[in-house]
Amino acid sequence: MLATGSYTDELETWGLPESGEPAPLAEVFQDWGYRTGLWTDNFLFGADYNYDRGFDGGDLGKPTWKKKLSTTLQNGPIEPLFPAIEWTYFNIFKRFTQSLGADENFYRPASSLNESAIDWVTAQTDPTFCWIHYMDPHHPFEPPTDYLGKYKFNTTENRNELSQLSRNAIKANGEGYSSAELDDVKQVYEAACEYQGDQILDFIEQLEASGQYDPNRDVFVLTADHGECLSHDQYGMMGHVPPAIWEESVRVPLVISIPEWSRETVTRQATLANLYETIVTAVDFRVDGDSEETLPTPADMTAETAHFVTEWEVPGTDETHTYRGVRRADGTKLFGGHLNAQDQVVLTEYTVDEISDTIRFTSTGEETPDDSDELELWSALMELVEERGSAIDDAAVVTGELNEEHLRDLGYLD
Repeated sequence: MLATGSYTDELETWGLPESGEPAPLAEVFQDWGYRTGLWTDNFLFGADYNYDRGFDGGDLGKPTWKKKLSTTLQNGPIEPLFPAIEWTYFNIFKRFTQSLGADENFYRPASSLNESAIDWVTAQTDPTFCWIHYMDPHHPFEPPTDYLGKYKFNTTENRNELSQLSRNAIKANGEGYSSAELDDVKQVYEAACEYQGDQILDFIEQLEASGQYDPNRDVFVLTADHGECLSHDQYGMMGHVPPAIWEESVRVPLVISIPEWSRETVTRQATLANLYETIVTAVDFRVDGDSEETLPTPADMTAETAHFVTEWEVPGTDETHTYRGVRRADGTKLFGGHLNAQDQVVLTEYTVDEISDTIRFTSTGEETPDDSDELELWSALMELVEERGSAIDDAAVVTGELNEEHLRDLGYLD
């Protein structure tokens, strides 16, 4: 959605098609004469899935040496030893680098991606479109050691142990872990988010200092593709898979700077489905002074109903299920998801004080609420969901291979 403004059920392949529609943002900017760069360690948003279309700079989401080594080990004769090798990475290699005074990271940290992007941007003479997809708020959570000192932990304060704990606990959906351990996962996640925020501010300051970013001239966007659900006791899950559209997963930051906009905070519900058009229109307004486009406003991002679509390849099978949902501006929500090892449709309402969901009804088949008020709400939201398709579609056909090694590296598969 972020790259093209399209939902995943509008595409016939994992990632983007090799060419043609929908045209990603980078191709639009490239056609306007921009130099375009992409930096990320997220393989699902990289060259293997055609998300490099339109980019001519950056790392394009290509595998790092760690990924290449991991693939070699997993595809070689010592593949059965891979779990032991991963343990060695966390417990020996990382401890060794820490003893030398260095923080070793599973993914390149924000500081590294920022440095590469700054070097590239400052070397350009043409206008630029720069996209950085950070991985710091993705497990394993590995903020710098000095950020950990700001938080209180129950089981360990060791950075490497917290890193391994966050990865293993989320991969296990919290099963078998104590409340103290899961609370530590939340704390190290908070530290990772704080580090991420500081790095973004530092990046903006560097761009401004170099003259490459001027808020009175340029467009800037900050958002996320999903949040993290770390409430195991409430939802029986950790992270964001298997698919379940809880409030913690879909309530993400959205900051947009367009020179003509006044400073304001919009408290109404917004949808990322409108982001692509907002960016294209705002930049087109600047590229073509005679543009007939109407400059977007913050209100154009808001929506009375926000739709969600996610596709999931069921582990150990060839089945791909599509899950759809909708959230109304009043905080009520209905969605299909994979909960407690089975597909379910869930009706929830938003709990304001906790940024979480209160479950009002769940259905594993044809069941509907007995209470008349809940039935009325269920029917109204289901009608909205079905504007796009069924809440759970287990007959989806998706062409192209989803690389299981990438899913395993990102912690979606064991």
